[in-house]
Amino acid sequence: ESQSQSEQPQPQQFVVKVNDLLFALKLDHINFYDLIQYIESAELIRKLSGFLDKQLLSDMKTASKNEKNPTVIRHHNNASVLHSPLQFVVNILAAFTAMDSDGRLIVTKHGSSSQQHVNKNALKYIQLNPFVHFARIVKESRAVILCGGTMQPMAHFV
Repeated sequence: ESQSQSEQPQPQQFVVKVNDLLFALKLDHINFYDLIQYIESAELIRKLSGFLDKQLLSDMKTASKNEKNPTVIRHHNNASVLHSPLQFVVNILAAFTAMDSDGRLIVTKHGSSSQQHVNKNALKYIQLNPFVHFARIVKESRAVILCGGTMQPMAHFV
């Protein structure tokens, strides 16, 4: 029997400091600055995007021959708006270089190891100190006007 939606275990969600997570995962010895610099200097993001575009074109040609899989063609038409998967990895690596006081990681983990739950696991970085990104703008400008969205505190910190 399959469990109903309400009977399934709820995902675990917890907030951790960057360094606490790195120590727990035994990743504290990795120099993420060098890793990010290598990815950028080797242009791995551009190369991966080129490979994915080539693969999508190949899939599209195969689908057009078979005329049985229109989703590949639709996927290819939307591919230009997608970002490289490696860019998301680089963004998380950059978050790993931040000071503990600048942000927090929100880890969402589903207890089940089934494929449907594995895809729902998440690692999010919340920037708590925007000065890191705005320092150059503030230094070079005479006036700064900041406008935001909801301006409501996040449920994770309330």
